[in-house]
Amino acid sequence: MKQRAQAVPALVIVKLLHTIVWFFFAGCIVAIPIAGMQQNYRWAAILSGLVLVECAVLAVNRCRRVALSRGVLQRRALETGLPAGLLDDGVHHLAIRAHDET
Repeated sequence: MKQRAQAVPALVIVKLLHTIVWFFFAGCIVAIPIAGMQQNYRWAAILSGLVLVECAVLAVNRCRRVALSRGVLQRRALETGLPAGLLDDGVHHLAIRAHDET
């Protein structure tokens, strides 16, 4: 019971931090054309660079998740004997259950 009480504040902190970062980048995206209209191109470039770095981080993170999930599918394919393409969310449960019963 005590662990759950400690986990909730950690989750609140993570969600709060995520919200702050999201608002920061949303503000950057809104401020880019405003800086351009005011002919403050240096700030527009800096803000664009920040947003571009965040996009790169998100893309790399997405690629890592896809690679990890494909690795899991390949391992399940070896375990079940089915091609990895057949192991989507609905099919792999049946395949693993059938494999476990044998």
